[in-house]
Amino acid sequence: MFGGGDGAPAEASASDIRLKGVFAVDGVTLSAAVVNWTGKDQAVGIDQELMKGATLTEVHADHIIVARNGKRERIELDKFRVATATPNAQSRNPNAGFRLNVTAAGGGYSLSRQELNTVLQDPRQMEFLGQIGVAPGGGVRVDGAGANTLAGKLGLQSGDVISAVNGQPVNSAGDLARLYSQFNTLSTVRVEVKRAGAPTVLNYAIQN
Repeated sequence: MFGGGDGAPAEASASDIRLKGVFAVDGVTLSAAVVNWTGKDQAVGIDQELMKGATLTEVHADHIIVARNGKRERIELDKFRVATATPNAQSRNPNAGFRLNVTAAGGGYSLSRQELNTVLQDPRQMEFLGQIGVAPGGGVRVDGAGANTLAGKLGLQSGDVISAVNGQPVNSAGDLARLYSQFNTLSTVRVEVKRAGAPTVLNYAIQN
């Protein structure tokens, strides 16, 4: 059903592992995850150990498969808090932030796909992704977008609701991850946002 492994269905898990985000290291195929275990975020790739005896075996847009104690566990993406910022991260170091250069140009924004992939592999950077949740009326709501977060650098504001990316509807954090995996062939991204109830469009140029 999920590919790979022995073909046995993965058990639903009440796991102590929380899945907070997934991403494509190469900008093409989802191959790594941001997980939280014992209160600490970490980035881990396929075939790497999350903890002793537990290995990440598959990454999908809305879940991962972990092999632990001879069993395959399916862990769902945390829909209500994905890549949640540590509340005191910036107070500990006010100069800290997401190490990604985003340039405002021509009424839009420009960023490097390679640089984005690089910083997403650094577990410490997970503190600065921002906060998102599911909007009651549909779409993904930006709950936290400080100046030093990825969301803030991309021009998003707290309260914004992302409704579509390049014309494709967005209804969950999993949709965002799935769409990101398609960006390897794109040079521009158009994000439709509802801000204070009014439609807004944000345009991004992705540099290879």
